Amino acid sequence: MGDRDTFDYIIDVLIRDCSLATCFFRDDGSIYVANESYYQLFNISNIDNHIDKYNIFKDVQLQEQLNSVKKKCDKINSYKFKLEYKISYSDNNKEILYLGVSVAPFYYKNQKYFLLKYWDFTKEEKLKKEEEKMRNILYEKEKELEQFIYIASHDLQEPLRIIVSYCNLLEENYKDKFDKKGNRYLKYIVNAGFRMKELISELLDFSRINKNIQKAELIDLNEVVNDMKRYFEPSIVENNVIIKCNKLPSITVEKIHIRQIFNNLTSNAIKYRKKDGPLLINISVQDIKDYWVFSFSDNGIGISEKHYQRIFELFKRLYTREEYPGTGIGLALCKKIIQSYGGEIWVKSKINKGSTFYFSFPKNIL
Repeated sequence: MGDRDTFDYIIDVLIRDCSLATCFFRDDGSIYVANESYYQLFNISNIDNHIDKYNIFKDVQLQEQLNSVKKKCDKINSYKFKLEYKISYSDNNKEILYLGVSVAPFYYKNQKYFLLKYWDFTKEEKLKKEEEKMRNILYEKEKELEQFIYIASHDLQEPLRIIVSYCNLLEENYKDKFDKKGNRYLKYIVNAGFRMKELISELLDFSRINKNIQKAELIDLNEVVNDMKRYFEPSIVENNVIIKCNKLPSITVEKIHIRQIFNNLTSNAIKYRKKDGPLLINISVQDIKDYWVFSFSDNGIGISEKHYQRIFELFKRLYTREEYPGTGIGLALCKKIIQSYGGEIWVKSKINKGSTFYFSFPKNIL
């Protein structure tokens, strides 16, 4: 076997069975040989014509990188880069391929050659772009929904205020004009009005949640707990509530957001307490890598495991309003706040034993 035959055999072995699109070209840019994967990738049907006319250094889409490689080839073993490569087909259609390219200089008897390999990540890149597009659409829809909730809630407040005000006037000035049934109906209207007012207020809070780094500040959570105890003092005394709290860290957060989380979790514990014996609430924290993981434990009525996800959904209630008053927004509000900072919230519970709500919060939100 002659030298040229040996050289051709080596080149054939290098590229023939290679799964990547591979070509071997001379120092002047003309193609010496290429494998089937190369022609398939670039949709080349007239192979002889392509080899005769194509010069890889004159390919404007590869020119800059390959000329740079050519100048440095004595100093490098290989060079890799990525690019968007536009292909024009015979039917005038065009397609963009996302390619990774590897170039390696190769010498044989004082002649310089280049081994060029392509790997095609077009599907992955298109999927990535599609996911990004869907995320942007979802983000816009979420913003539209938040704006709708805000506008709808805001516009409902004034007519609702008028209804409740006039019902109160009827109750004060014409109570003796109604029979028992009429007074009962009037009371239903007033109570429904107050419930709607509470619902609108919480909907507005929910629509306004948006992490703002500029408004975030370093907050001592021990002070937040002290404020929370003062806020719930009447309920704590009335319902025989004992709150224990380990020393908590300071975190960077908007003060109103962390107050809403602590207040909602405490309010839920008090609401779903057992009727006999004191309610015990224990607040603690664990340091786990880049996160603080907080826990709120109680010895209340507990939650069935099948409802672990449901309780964090907007307006989802496990009990009637007569059994336990509320709007069904509190835990959804906590979830939205915590996730906006990059954390998560979850629960573990046993019926008649109590519940523990956990939430993670990043140590660095920037």
